Amino acid sequence: MNEDHRPDQPLLPQEALANGRGNLGDTDFPPPTKVRGVNPFLTKADLAVCALLPWLIFAMVLCLFLFSYEDYSFLVWALVAVSLLMTLLFLAMGASAGRSGLLALGFLSLVAIITSVCIGLFIFHQYLKEYYWVESGAVYDNVSPAASGKDHQDATILRFAEGSFVDTQRTVGYMEAGVVYCVAPVLSKRFSNAPQYWAVGLDCCDQRNNFRCGDVDDGSAKNGIGEAQHTKQYSTAVRMAEAVYEMNAEQSSKVLVRWTKDPDAAKEELWSNAIDVAVTAIGLYLIASIAAAFILKMARAPPVYIK
Repeated sequence: MNEDHRPDQPLLPQEALANGRGNLGDTDFPPPTKVRGVNPFLTKADLAVCALLPWLIFAMVLCLFLFSYEDYSFLVWALVAVSLLMTLLFLAMGASAGRSGLLALGFLSLVAIITSVCIGLFIFHQYLKEYYWVESGAVYDNVSPAASGKDHQDATILRFAEGSFVDTQRTVGYMEAGVVYCVAPVLSKRFSNAPQYWAVGLDCCDQRNNFRCGDVDDGSAKNGIGEAQHTKQYSTAVRMAEAVYEMNAEQSSKVLVRWTKDPDAAKEELWSNAIDVAVTAIGLYLIASIAAAFILKMARAPPVYIK
């Protein structure tokens, strides 16, 4: 083919055509410029905020559940809602402005709120609900096991009269959903076939004997903490015990207690356990938050190529 009649090659520079360099391989294209990915957080201050702000939110929400949820649950949920709105604002600002730092901060803050709410609810229902209930309830001293249960329905702490004991020989263990609900009557030296007070516990007895719930093995234990949970299952176990041991099933309300040597110490242990779990959670979350910040520091955006 005659080189003077080459077809037009619009992609080639005119200088190349004029110089007879019509082959694509002979053309010098400028190489693309590679721009290194940049760290989503440009300053140490940004990294510190990313590490500490979610942790502070976590600690704040957890403390709200610890100290205020019993009396001011509405206020606690309102503050949680405000915190959620703040995190959504971070996410929206980061998405609209293309700032990965704000996006990461919003995401980490959202995780902190959800985690703290879950742990706070666990602590409250596991320890604090019972603690506040015992703290605000009635206390009765020198209670005779022969006294009517109707007189002590509002009791959270019962200190029984000298000589009171748990009759472990008339135990019943009622199983429901894999949990054994144990009951045994509280008696005095004077034997009764219509007990009004029952010691209770979970998974601490056999079907008809071996009641070992609470401090029942301590001969000096003469006290009970009112049981407000699992009352339906315990009441079923009490009715079974009355039938098995041919007791007089009086219609008066039965009082369920957890047998203990020192009810005040048992109450304070609930508070101490709640504080221990909260402090441990806050400490571990600080470590996790710092670790997340370091991961973000090492992460880099993908390279960008420009002409």
